[in-house]
Amino acid sequence: MAEMKNLSGCRAIITGASKGIGRAIAERLAAEKASLALVARSGDLLQERVTDCQRQGAQAVAFVCDVADADTVERQFKKAIDWLGGVDLLVNNAGLGYFAPVDELSVAHFDEMITTNLRGAFLCARAVIPRMKADGGGTIINIASIAGKYGSEGGGGYCASKYGLMGLNECMGLDLRAHNIRVTAICPGSVNAPDFRAGRSTRIKPENMIQAADIAEAVVYIARQPARIFIRDMEVRVTRTA
Repeated sequence: MAEMKNLSGCRAIITGASKGIGRAIAERLAAEKASLALVARSGDLLQERVTDCQRQGAQAVAFVCDVADADTVERQFKKAIDWLGGVDLLVNNAGLGYFAPVDELSVAHFDEMITTNLRGAFLCARAVIPRMKADGGGTIINIASIAGKYGSEGGGGYCASKYGLMGLNECMGLDLRAHNIRVTAICPGSVNAPDFRAGRSTRIKPENMIQAADIAEAVVYIARQPARIFIRDMEVRVTRTA
């Protein structure tokens, strides 16, 4: 069996860390005793997550940041990297979704999905890559979606943002592998989260849906892989569809 990395002391930045999947990822990495820079727009919720992680014995600090704002990302990520003393892992988790047929989807909602889900991931990756190169490697995990591989009714804007993220993920993987930087996309299906369910209908019972903790386990699994390999993308599906 291949040796697995120990994540104790892993210097990680997690975006969208105040709730949902991001919260689960932060708490799971805290259990591994990683050092955590938690990023989100909501300062109060983010500070609660920092406290939760510190209670588990992990070092954690909050950095309030809108990932779609280039200047703020540059400034806050510099602070985060300085505090961490480097960066081994970036989890691009920040994202949102609005669901409606294209002719009913507002331009504002379309733009918000593109700027947060795609531009945000680009800006955050761009902020950590130079330091990862200088330090000899790292891991970038993009929380994408099944919607980045398959279309759905009412999902035009959301799918466009996630298809774009999958393209970015693929190209970053090719650009960065020579620098020992591994880039992986996790593509969840139906997630039991209010933000996912809003505006969408599903027959799947909440207990049969993917839980945020399941995605957190996938992040840990990917991050612990030996440096000589990387997982390009991982689809996570529900077992039961009702």
